[in-house]
Amino acid sequence: SEVSEILRVTDADGHEYHQVEYLSQDVIYKEVVNKDARISVVEPMFEYAAQLDYALFQAQIEKYAVFNVALGDSEGKTQFCVPKKIGDRQSSAYIKGNHCAYLSRGKFSEDDVFEVSIDVCPMSYLDDGTIDLLTIDVEGSEYSVLNHLVSNPAIVLVELYHSPPKEFANEKIKEISDWFEKNDYVLVDVVEPD
Repeated sequence: SEVSEILRVTDADGHEYHQVEYLSQDVIYKEVVNKDARISVVEPMFEYAAQLDYALFQAQIEKYAVFNVALGDSEGKTQFCVPKKIGDRQSSAYIKGNHCAYLSRGKFSEDDVFEVSIDVCPMSYLDDGTIDLLTIDVEGSEYSVLNHLVSNPAIVLVELYHSPPKEFANEKIKEISDWFEKNDYVLVDVVEPD
């Protein structure tokens, strides 16, 4: 049977998780103090990496790291396509050559981006094997992240497009699905309306 709504989940260790409308929502349901928690953020755009670093510092998070790199299959430099329109930059930058759903959906075109050179590395360079919760929103590089993952997180959240029409679909959806199956994850498909 299909899961239509999740209001609250409590894991085997008693940790509670609550549903939110979207992951970047500024809502805290319950303050949780976890002095052992570490937060690691990967953000390829320098201006946003700096903002994240400042926000984590202001929140008095003791153990955090912000990595100003893109994630891919190898180490080096890559061309990153960044929308010229400021409002689209936070969620729509992508590695040149990757399938970007925003392009397919007509939100902007290749003419509406500028290119910057960004450091890139595989996820395995940053993953020390201790990730418990992983969220991935990487505009077409989802399989690269999963394929180079060292940890075996209890929960993996991935934003990707896989529904018709075909041009919206992530090109590696089969590989992504196979990775989850091979690693014994239970897939829960959450569909957000356009």
